[in-house]
Amino acid sequence: MIRKTLSVIIAGLLSVSVGVGVVWAQEAMEPLVQQLDINRATLEEIRSLPIDEQDALTLYEFREYTSYFESIYDIRKLPGFDQRKFDRIKPLIKILPVKEMDEEIARMNSIYYRIEQWAAQEGTNEGLIDIWIDQAKDPINVNTATITDLMNLQNVSPVDALAIVKQRDRTGDLRSVRDLSRVPGISDWGYRNARNFLRYSDPGKGLEFHGDYQFRLYNTPLFSDFDDVLNEGEERWWDRLRMDDAPPATMHKVRMRWGQKIRAGFMAYRGLGEQMPLTDVKLGHETLFTTRTFPTVKRFVGIENHQLGPVHLDRLYLGNYMVTIGQGLVMENTDFFKPRKSGFSWDKRLDGVIGDVSRTEEFALDGIAMQASFWKMRGLFFFSWDKKDAILNPDSTANSYIVMTPKVENKVLTDTTAASQYLPMRDVLREKTWGGNLRYSPWLGTHVGFTFLESIYDRPFIPRLSTITARSDKSTTADSEYLSSFESPHGKTDTEEWWDDYRRVYGIDFQTIYKNISLQGEYGILDQGRDFDRQVELDGHPQAVILSAYAQYNNLNILGIYRNYDVAYDNPYCRAFSNYQRFKRTILEDEFYMTTSLYTMVFDNAVQRQCRAAPGGGGILHLLPLSHLPGADPPVGIRCLEEEGRQRPTHEGGGQDRLSAHLSGAAPVTPKLSLSRRGQRSHRGQLQEHRHANTPEVAHLRLRSGGGRLRHGIYSLATPTASGRQRGAGWRESQHRQRHIPLRGAGNGADP
Repeated sequence: MIRKTLSVIIAGLLSVSVGVGVVWAQEAMEPLVQQLDINRATLEEIRSLPIDEQDALTLYEFREYTSYFESIYDIRKLPGFDQRKFDRIKPLIKILPVKEMDEEIARMNSIYYRIEQWAAQEGTNEGLIDIWIDQAKDPINVNTATITDLMNLQNVSPVDALAIVKQRDRTGDLRSVRDLSRVPGISDWGYRNARNFLRYSDPGKGLEFHGDYQFRLYNTPLFSDFDDVLNEGEERWWDRLRMDDAPPATMHKVRMRWGQKIRAGFMAYRGLGEQMPLTDVKLGHETLFTTRTFPTVKRFVGIENHQLGPVHLDRLYLGNYMVTIGQGLVMENTDFFKPRKSGFSWDKRLDGVIGDVSRTEEFALDGIAMQASFWKMRGLFFFSWDKKDAILNPDSTANSYIVMTPKVENKVLTDTTAASQYLPMRDVLREKTWGGNLRYSPWLGTHVGFTFLESIYDRPFIPRLSTITARSDKSTTADSEYLSSFESPHGKTDTEEWWDDYRRVYGIDFQTIYKNISLQGEYGILDQGRDFDRQVELDGHPQAVILSAYAQYNNLNILGIYRNYDVAYDNPYCRAFSNYQRFKRTILEDEFYMTTSLYTMVFDNAVQRQCRAAPGGGGILHLLPLSHLPGADPPVGIRCLEEEGRQRPTHEGGGQDRLSAHLSGAAPVTPKLSLSRRGQRSHRGQLQEHRHANTPEVAHLRLRSGGGRLRHGIYSLATPTASGRQRGAGWRESQHRQRHIPLRGAGNGADP
């Protein structure tokens, strides 16, 4: 009996020790389980937890847009996390403290991939990149932003902006990105972009200072078009400007902000191949010293969002600034042309006034600009006094603006030691530009505005074809766009009366939003009055109109545009929608006809829109389906359908088209080439010009299409040589057997 009792006691002790050992082993193994730090986990790692997709997004967005977790029990307070869910994930997660960093730096880190994308687009969205980066670093308060502020955000449509404001008025302040995602009527595309630029309460940091410095250095070669220009003619500007040893492009940019109300910026830029000109630093009329400066220097300081009694001062800037009104038909100042710029999606137009430290120089504004709001009214005023580059006629009158790339200094143009001398072009035209816009909004999402713009010059504008070309016999009907250019009403060079040489533009713009449709338009008229009393005379003056309708669905946006621009509507600040820039298909497109090949930059760098209408006075209708998938970046499937019904001018009789090609190597035995496209007949042509046989030169080819339609596509170029035809022979840029051949001009049905 005693033995049995001892056996039971010993067996019990053993079982207890084994149980304790198992428990100890389990406890020892628990630290081996990898716990997830919620404060540092990625969205994919959070999704790996045993919770559904919506709970994972709730957890992630709270950490990203509200605050870090201080305790594991903070998760229990999130909507949708009951005790059962919390107990399931509690052993799998942990909370480690996070060292707080500056809010702006934290935001920049969280959307760094976006900043890289924006920076890569600076050539096509010049001036907007800085604005988007600033807004991402310092988001606007969605609960106090106006509908215009929201429409100015990248990829946020008018329909999205109105939906946000209506939801805010209906339910009160939006408290988080979760509330933003639930706004009725906002598209998935608009939500995914707007959240990068919005905050949900004021930071309340006072006059805290923030700033950043950018430095860029690059030596990307000039595009082939500019290569053609600089190598054309007896006066080889490539050699004269020493482009083989050209200094690289350099840009320094500084942006500063004090609190939410004071901003400043500075930019110094030198383009590829440009020299640092000598500049006199003066005090009054006395020169203190001479130094080298950057060709383009810009700066501004401004006050934003300041309440002055019943008036809200939206923005006030001194220095350089950008102005955009409506559809850009009357006023938008930039040096960069973008075809089919609609003002939507990636072709955004920032309505109103903003500080400018972009690379725009020729059409930069320098002076003072102000934008203010009162009740249902918004007023905008600006004044600028700056010097512009221009081609001069022999009598010192101005022929036309010119955007030079690279900028050629006057001492190089007038160099007496060179084979040829030319009139100066850098900063030879003094321009005073002033104007404004008054806008009335009767109800939310609708406005009507009136715009006035006037530029006053110290030289009359007189377009003379004989100044830019000695081959007026090559002029065609397309050159009417140049011959219809603006001519000053004064027409004298008397410096005491220079203020009479003016150019005035008047405009009306509107916009209204209803449900998922936005309708907008603008009308402009150029005053060509010849009376010196400067009275307004509008009868028979050049006019332009653009109307657009935008329909938004979650995965499909449709934009229809109607435009009708008189060919004489020569407004240098017009940036409205157009397929091509000004002077397309004119003689200015052909550098070998110019007095100097530099003059072809009037076309190559033209930023004004091509002004034309269909035969009989009709307009041009464009339909752009802009389809995109949720989360796609950028939109995919962009295409343009166009009905114009216009007669395409030809440069010469017989249906001839023209292209430019770089040829190198041994000269062909017979200077003839043939061009063919997949599935189409061959087009044969005569090589018009081939100068040097052993160095890369520019050759100009005449193609007789024989009634066929030459369209943009993949072509094969064949050159007959002593050993027979060699496909692709002579192309300096590439030895591929097939290339995209850029058609220069528009002969019998040519589509560039």
